[in-house]
Amino acid sequence: GDSFSAVGPKSLWNYEVGTHLLLGGRVLAGAAVFYADVDGEFVPAFGPTGVFAPENASKSRNIGVELDVTALAADWLELFGSYTFSDFRLQEFETDVRGPDGTITTVDYSGNVLPGIPAHRITGEARVRAARAHGASVQVEGQGASFVETGNHEKGVWYSRAAPAGVPL
Repeated sequence: GDSFSAVGPKSLWNYEVGTHLLLGGRVLAGAAVFYADVDGEFVPAFGPTGVFAPENASKSRNIGVELDVTALAADWLELFGSYTFSDFRLQEFETDVRGPDGTITTVDYSGNVLPGIPAHRITGEARVRAARAHGASVQVEGQGASFVETGNHEKGVWYSRAAPAGVPL
């Protein structure tokens, strides 16, 4: 809101259940679902001077599904991939917003998607073991557009990256 009082801590009850299954001795597949009820969720906001400062939403609900697979393609090559679907929503959130003319209006954002959390994310990695204690890997990641503000009027662009990484052995 406009007063920007101290931001309080958030608290949550989180529930997650998942499983992994070994297929053919060389492929490990996993799946998990999660659900969280959050009180005091952190929400991005801008103060009266235009400076960014977080505030607390009353309640939010986070649900999602995670799928992953790891395959030993050869003794020297391991492949990994994952997909995550996330639906993080504000359940109860009203805040004061200053309009262009300086008037302050209370806006109800209940039901909106939490900004900055993409609904879809996919990752992949290939790890090569050149010798017993040495290796290298390449990772790729992509995620869907996410809302960039609490009003859910504008989405950001797709984000992706590829980067080499060391293999912890």
